Amino acid sequence: NPNETPLTEVADVVLRAPSGESLPLVVARLQELAKE
Repeated sequence: NPNETPLTEVADVVLRAPSGESLPLVVARLQELAKE
C-alpha cells in the first residue's frame, strides 16, 4: 500500500508501492533465496 495505514506503525516491514508492482519482486526474490 503506498499510503500509511493504522497498521503501518506496528508492521515489521512497510512497502510503499502498489502491490501489483512490489509483490512480484518480493516473490521473485524469495524464490531466488529458496534456491540457495
